[in-house]
Amino acid sequence: MNKVKETKFLDDLYQNYITSDDSEYLKFMRRAVMEKCLGWMQPDGIAMELGCEIGYMTELISPEVAQLDTIEGSNLFIEQAHKRGLKNVTFFNQLFEEVSGENLYDYIFASHVIEHVENPGKILRAMHQALKPGGMIFITVPNAYAASRQLALSMGIITDLFELTPNDMRGGHRRVYDKHEIVNATSGAGFDVMEASGLLFKPFADFQMDELIDLGLITEAHMNGLLKLGANYPELCGAIFIVGRK
Repeated sequence: MNKVKETKFLDDLYQNYITSDDSEYLKFMRRAVMEKCLGWMQPDGIAMELGCEIGYMTELISPEVAQLDTIEGSNLFIEQAHKRGLKNVTFFNQLFEEVSGENLYDYIFASHVIEHVENPGKILRAMHQALKPGGMIFITVPNAYAASRQLALSMGIITDLFELTPNDMRGGHRRVYDKHEIVNATSGAGFDVMEASGLLFKPFADFQMDELIDLGLITEAHMNGLLKLGANYPELCGAIFIVGRK
């Protein structure tokens, strides 16, 4: 891993993510992820978050834990997240590959980060080491078989479900996953996989979902319905949610 290159890679993504707080779709998804995590959590845990972006997910995690250490390779993102004034959060400007602690955390949150990194297996093994025995990691990754990607394939926008779309590349994705792959990666790092489920039936791309929400054509009731529909059709969901236990 080239630290200078990876830090620049993250800094270059800053402009693409700075407006994400305006995305009602992304905020709904982050709240849905947090609700899933809470089903596995006990109060007053010590937690680590991998990547803070501009801090929306950090702000959701913070009230649910006693202490939160957030690891972020770009100081630009830390500066934005820090503005939220979260008292129990400590930000560390370092790459995930540089995490070296052992048996420190009850929970680790890896929400839409594993698809961005060079070596997912190495990072997942480091996270396994950083957790206390019985601790849990919560992983969310994009689903290659999402209905939106299958629509893009049918339209000729992509030629393979695992091909990165222009939106993937703007967001710094290096890969997408199917459930089999992310389950194997998690168990291969030493975790017992406790849950592997879909998260929200997703018919359209992120930007299209936002446009429809902004126009009032997709309401909160629709979003909640898509969330419930995802439980019945996990293979067509926009994201895969994994719980791994040490």
